[in-house]
Amino acid sequence: RFRLRSDMIYKLINKTTGEVIDRVDVRDQDPTEFFMKRKKLDSKSFNNLFQVQSESYQWWEEESTKLDDF
Repeated sequence: RFRLRSDMIYKLINKTTGEVIDRVDVRDQDPTEFFMKRKKLDSKSFNNLFQVQSESYQWWEEESTKLDDF
Protein backbone atom coordinates (compact mmCIF):
# COMPACT_ATOMS: atom_id res chain seq x y z
CA ARG A 1 0.00 0.00 0.00
CA PHE A 2 1.22 3.50 -0.81
CA ARG A 3 2.15 6.07 1.80
CA LEU A 4 0.66 9.41 0.90
CA ARG A 5 3.18 12.24 0.59
CA SER A 6 2.71 15.74 -0.72
CA ASP A 7 5.81 15.62 -2.93
CA MET A 8 5.20 12.32 -4.70
CA ILE A 9 4.15 11.89 -8.29
CA TYR A 10 2.41 8.65 -9.19
CA LYS A 11 2.27 7.20 -12.66
CA LEU A 12 -0.32 4.91 -14.23
CA ILE A 13 1.30 2.23 -16.40
CA ASN A 14 -0.34 -0.01 -19.00
CA LYS A 15 0.68 -3.56 -18.02
CA THR A 16 0.61 -4.81 -21.62
CA THR A 17 2.75 -2.13 -23.26
CA GLY A 18 4.64 -0.68 -20.29
CA GLU A 19 3.55 2.77 -21.49
CA VAL A 20 3.01 5.50 -18.90
CA ILE A 21 -0.62 6.58 -19.40
CA ASP A 22 -0.86 9.36 -16.82
CA ARG A 23 1.03 11.10 -14.00
CA VAL A 24 -0.53 12.80 -11.01
CA ASP A 25 0.44 14.37 -7.68
CA VAL A 26 -2.19 12.91 -5.34
CA ARG A 27 -2.19 14.45 -1.89
CA ASP A 28 -5.39 13.42 -0.18
CA GLN A 29 -6.16 9.90 -1.33
CA ASP A 30 -4.62 6.60 -2.37
CA PRO A 31 -3.24 6.97 -5.92
CA THR A 32 -4.59 3.57 -6.98
CA GLU A 33 -8.09 4.54 -5.88
CA PHE A 34 -7.70 7.88 -7.65
CA PHE A 35 -6.80 6.20 -10.97
CA MET A 36 -9.55 3.55 -10.56
CA LYS A 37 -12.14 6.32 -10.19
CA ARG A 38 -10.70 8.21 -13.13
CA LYS A 39 -10.86 5.09 -15.32
CA LYS A 40 -14.25 4.06 -13.84
CA LEU A 41 -13.08 0.49 -13.25
CA ASP A 42 -13.51 -1.94 -10.37
CA SER A 43 -10.33 -3.09 -8.65
CA LYS A 44 -10.14 -6.47 -10.42
CA SER A 45 -10.44 -4.95 -13.91
CA PHE A 46 -8.08 -2.12 -13.02
CA ASN A 47 -5.41 -4.47 -11.64
CA ASN A 48 -5.57 -6.62 -14.77
CA LEU A 49 -4.87 -3.62 -16.99
CA PHE A 50 -2.80 -1.14 -15.02
CA GLN A 51 -0.02 -0.74 -12.49
CA VAL A 52 0.58 2.32 -10.28
CA GLN A 53 4.13 3.31 -9.35
CA SER A 54 5.61 6.22 -7.47
CA GLU A 55 7.93 8.45 -9.42
CA SER A 56 10.52 10.12 -7.25
CA TYR A 57 13.58 12.09 -8.15
CA GLN A 58 16.71 10.48 -6.74
CA TRP A 59 19.10 13.40 -6.56
CA TRP A 60 21.87 11.41 -4.91
CA GLU A 61 22.37 9.34 -8.07
CA GLU A 62 23.40 12.47 -9.96
CA GLU A 63 25.66 13.93 -7.29
CA SER A 64 29.37 13.56 -7.82
CA THR A 65 31.20 11.47 -5.27
CA LYS A 66 34.59 12.95 -6.19
CA LEU A 67 35.85 15.39 -3.59
CA ASP A 68 37.58 18.62 -4.56
CA ASP A 69 41.38 18.69 -4.22
CA PHE A 70 42.65 21.25 -1.71
